[in-house]
Amino acid sequence: MVDVQQPRSLDELVGTGLVKQVPRSVHDIDEVALDTQVAKTFHGKYEIGSSRYFIASTDVSWAAISKNVQNHMLESSIGRAHYDNEKPGIVLIDYYPQPHGAFVLAMNKESRRRGQRLAGYFVLKPKGAVQHSR
Repeated sequence: MVDVQQPRSLDELVGTGLVKQVPRSVHDIDEVALDTQVAKTFHGKYEIGSSRYFIASTDVSWAAISKNVQNHMLESSIGRAHYDNEKPGIVLIDYYPQPHGAFVLAMNKESRRRGQRLAGYFVLKPKGAVQHSR
């Protein structure tokens, strides 16, 4: 099966002084909440195939992160699309469907981390295609 196209790492797109990739911590409440939000949003069609997490300074807006990812994905001719439960400004999710799955950028609106917010890259596979791995 062909892989789902993803943008470069968020810390490369935005800058390492503002965003850092972090290892997944099974017990992190923010990561679990973000996983749950993405899984719930796309539960009828996709399941999470893999995920990567980034800590962004609160000085970096969702719009800036979203636009950097969108510009990079457009370089590969992959455009952002709307999804059934889209609520702009309320749910911070960008969805990039592709022939063999989808890429999703998501961010928690609120975080328990002081001065930082969690963003995630998610590769979604069609329901039943893969087991969840991280």
